[in-house]
Amino acid sequence: MTLKTLLIKFLSKDYKSLTEEEIGILLTELKKIIHFALSDFLEKGKDGLRSPESSNYLLEILMREYSCWGNEKNKKDLLINEISHELIIKLYEKKHLILKIINQKENSYISGYIKRIVINNLLKDKVLKYKLENDEFFSMISIDSSRSEEKRSLTESIPDKKFNEKDLLMISEAEELIKHIKNNLTTKEKKVLCLDEYNLEECVSGDSKDSIYKGRERYKKKIKSILLENKFSEDVYRYIVEKEILMSEICKKLCLDQKERK
Repeated sequence: MTLKTLLIKFLSKDYKSLTEEEIGILLTELKKIIHFALSDFLEKGKDGLRSPESSNYLLEILMREYSCWGNEKNKKDLLINEISHELIIKLYEKKHLILKIINQKENSYISGYIKRIVINNLLKDKVLKYKLENDEFFSMISIDSSRSEEKRSLTESIPDKKFNEKDLLMISEAEELIKHIKNNLTTKEKKVLCLDEYNLEECVSGDSKDSIYKGRERYKKKIKSILLENKFSEDVYRYIVEKEILMSEICKKLCLDQKERK
C-alpha cells in the first residue's frame, strides 16, 4: 500500500478503517521521510551554517527542544520518534490542504512536500525558538557568508516570509514552475518575460521591436504549455510574479545583476 493511499485513509473519514498493520506501515514511511529531512537539515544547517560543529550543535538543540535524551547510538532514532508524533498532528491540522495535494500529485511529490513540512515547521522552528531564548549559541557557530544566490531556498527569495496554508501549497508548486521556466525558456524569452512582468527595459536593451514581439509570442506559448502539462493553475503563475519570486530567481540575475557588473 502506497504512502498516498495510507494518507488518504488516515486524513479522511476512513481513518477508523486503518488496520494496525497499515498504521505501522504509515509510521514507518513517515519516519523514513523524517530521517531524510533530519539528515539534510543537519548537513546543510539553518541559514547557511557550515562549521564542522554545526550538525552536533543542531542535534543537541533538537534533542533538548523535543525533550528526548539518549546515548550516542540512539539519539537520532529517539528524535525521529518524537518528531513523528508532532508530524502526525501537523498533518492532521493541515488535512484539507494535504488531501488536496495528495489527490493531484504522485508519491514522490507527496514525500518531498512532507519533507519540507518537517524541515520548515518541525526543525527550523525549534532552532529558531532556541535562538530567541539563547542568543549566545549562534555566536558560537560560524556562518558561511559566501553562500551563493543559487543555493538559497525558494522561500528565502520571497520578501514576506509569513506564510499561511495556502502559501505553503503555492510555494511548493511555485518552486516547480520556476524550474520549468528556467529549463524551457531561452534566455531571450526570459528577458522579454521580465520586461512584460516588471517593466525591466534593461533586459531588452538594443533589441528590435520585432525581436521582442517574437520572444513574447514564444514565451507565452511555452508558459501556457507548462501550466497545462503540469496542471498548474493561473494562480500559481500570478503568485510567482506578485510575490516577486520570478524577479528574485530569474529577472534580477538576468538583467539587474548583469547591469551592475558592467
